[in-house]
Amino acid sequence: MSKTTIYFTVIIIVLIIIILAVVAYLVSLNNSATSSTTTLDTEQVAPTDTVQISSNIVSGSFLADANGKTLYYFANDKAGISNCTGQCSKIWPPFYSANIVVPSDLNVSDFGQIINSDGESQTTYMGRPLYYYSGDKNPGDTKGDGVNKLWHLVKP
Repeated sequence: MSKTTIYFTVIIIVLIIIILAVVAYLVSLNNSATSSTTTLDTEQVAPTDTVQISSNIVSGSFLADANGKTLYYFANDKAGISNCTGQCSKIWPPFYSANIVVPSDLNVSDFGQIINSDGESQTTYMGRPLYYYSGDKNPGDTKGDGVNKLWHLVKP
């Protein structure tokens, strides 16, 4: 055998080994992707309520977000129009959830969304824009209720 034939044979063998290794690697990737897809397809995850009903002895029932943070409305708003802008929205940040999920004692069709005058998306309930109060630090706090006789808990 000539040197050229030996080199050519070695190169062919190395290429075959590389091709087999690549095919084996791709097959293992496909198997792991299929098994994780199967796991995802069979696993049912219940959506978390983005709005819930909370309550306390003093205030009764009121709406809160998924983390229990109290939601408020502003008496100076009109249906579908937020009048809390600029500095006001720093104290009363708008509540927004793109996909509202509610417990059975609420009706998802009562919720909507607007773009407020600050250009932010904001969720509404029964047409009223919803807000948080910056003074509420913990879930269930209702420190914003009655502020300036304009801010109120959202009752279901």
